[in-house]
Amino acid sequence: MSIDTALHEDPGLQPERTTQAWQRTSFALAVAGAIALRWAAQLGLGATVLAVVTLSVAAGAVLLAWQSKHYRRAAGAIRGGRGAADPWSILLLTLAVCALAIVAIALVW
Repeated sequence: MSIDTALHEDPGLQPERTTQAWQRTSFALAVAGAIALRWAAQLGLGATVLAVVTLSVAAGAVLLAWQSKHYRRAAGAIRGGRGAADPWSILLLTLAVCALAIVAIALVW
């Protein structure tokens, strides 16, 4: 994916940092899903479902981070001085991570 840095004059490249943060979160979720998949033989169907759901959430977060529309909206907000976070994507990812953590704890317990 090529990102056009001429869309804004932010010296810290805030949209790029945000995209990288989403990518790191996605990678962490993918690793958690791989670990759950590794333990599926010992923990049963619950771990398999946890792995599939975790990997799906990770894929969704990656797709959201790589959308050029999302990047252009953030760059335009910076240029216009009206930058604001997208509360729905933050809320959904937070709820997904918390739910996955609760299910993982219940499986191990």
